[in-house]
Amino acid sequence: MIKLIREGAMARVWFFRSLMFAIAIAFIGGMGWWGFGEEGADIRDAVIIAGSNTVTLDEYRRAYRNLHRQYRQVSPDVKEETVRQLVLNTLIEDAVWLQAAKTIGVTATADELQTLITGTEAFRTNGSFDSRRYQQILRTMYITPLEFEAEQMNEILRQKVKAVVRDSIVLTTREADMVRAIEIPETSDEDIDPAKNPTPEQLVLAALFRKQQRAVLAFQESLKAETDITIRHELL
Repeated sequence: MIKLIREGAMARVWFFRSLMFAIAIAFIGGMGWWGFGEEGADIRDAVIIAGSNTVTLDEYRRAYRNLHRQYRQVSPDVKEETVRQLVLNTLIEDAVWLQAAKTIGVTATADELQTLITGTEAFRTNGSFDSRRYQQILRTMYITPLEFEAEQMNEILRQKVKAVVRDSIVLTTREADMVRAIEIPETSDEDIDPAKNPTPEQLVLAALFRKQQRAVLAFQESLKAETDITIRHELL
């Protein structure tokens, strides 16, 4: 699949937009303590409907509460409407990436989820995963293990599909040559600091990274443009 996307992206300028029209299926999953399970989403409780994917009122409230707390720590005067819009934008973006993951065929496993959570430093004591600490921290976040693990599994899926998009992007030979030809200001030997003077290949890698990030953002905007999105403001 990655090879197919890469070849398509290089050969056809309309590749990504064509792929967008194919993405219209939602992915909704839940799991509890490393296991999988299905949870039916009730559209009556949906704050955001993106295609056939939904974001519940509880999910919205939890995201709002966490982001509002973070912003208040650095900017006590932050407006609630500003936080609300940021939360809505983020949840919409998350929803359309999950649709892309489903359509492209990206999957995640319980083992990947376990590796992610047990490797999180906040959940470890003396270098080992501490289940009691894990559950205590989740309680302070007002989230159950089932909900948290569902969110983390969805994040694995989102990161995987973003990686598919990034891996489909390469620098052309001409682009790489242009980056290598960039002149670095001349300095005396005493002024040379390897950490501040990247090599031509490091510049190429940096240019590739920027191009990949632009592709991810463009892909995201195309997803949003091609998805029927409804925000139920009356529930907020």
